[in-house]
Amino acid sequence: MELIEAKITAMIVLGLSSLIIGLLPALFTRLTTRIPKLFLSCLLCFGAGVLLSTSLLHLLPEIREDLGAENEKYAELILCCGFFILYFVDEFVNIFTKTHHHHHQVQPQNYGSTSEVNENTPLNGRQVENEDISQLCHIGHEEPCSNNFTGIFSLLLALTIHAVLEGLAVGLENSTEQVLMMLAAVASHKLVVGFCLGAELSSVRQISPCQYFIAIGLFAFGSSLGIGIGTKIANLPQVLPPLLMPILQGLAGGTLLYVTVIEVLPRERAQWHKTHLRSPGILQLLSTLMGFTVMTVLIFYV
Repeated sequence: MELIEAKITAMIVLGLSSLIIGLLPALFTRLTTRIPKLFLSCLLCFGAGVLLSTSLLHLLPEIREDLGAENEKYAELILCCGFFILYFVDEFVNIFTKTHHHHHQVQPQNYGSTSEVNENTPLNGRQVENEDISQLCHIGHEEPCSNNFTGIFSLLLALTIHAVLEGLAVGLENSTEQVLMMLAAVASHKLVVGFCLGAELSSVRQISPCQYFIAIGLFAFGSSLGIGIGTKIANLPQVLPPLLMPILQGLAGGTLLYVTVIEVLPRERAQWHKTHLRSPGILQLLSTLMGFTVMTVLIFYV
């Protein structure tokens, strides 16, 4: 197989396989009308584990290596910059949407019994406000805003940028063997991430099927675009500044970390912590660990 044929094959395989895998969660939820909510929650926690491993164990070491010995000390700083940039964007958007959006108020639960507690229920001879009752538990029972698209949009943007940069690395290879090896390495974890992205998108009710397809398509063919760009500039190594790719990778890794620990995991934990069931929390933890472990094995051994 010629080098150009290998790169074209990589573009097609990565694009189509990622598109199909990314669409599976939506097809599954639409064809099956009765899906346990706990199963979907565990699936999203699995995806959170995948993203956490991708950010800290895949991107961060790669950023440090690409920055070189002189600049590797800035790898964690760049990652944190990506985290705080998304934090700022999230709060900035919230300023302009707060007057038009209201959270559903959840009545706090008394976790010592099965009865509900009214906000004016006396406790130890005094009136207890909603805030006082909620402080009795270590987890907030109010779910993060489900109508805020900042988190899901930034997740899509970060994963797409990462996909383009990975494709760029494939396109810059100068031998057929290296292209095929990189194809296997990229596909091994991109398919897992694509499925988890599809699960996250399918959980947002406001997204239409057309928007869902476009979002998955952007992520799926991001690598194909990167391969095409890399192929064009393969003979012009000085076109891109040497520090541009690791900086973009670091910012993308920081946004993945933010979405994982601020958006996905808190939302899923809060959703099930309002009930009296004890098993969901353990299942969510095991699902997160499983996603983290699967991606870690792919990173270190594939």
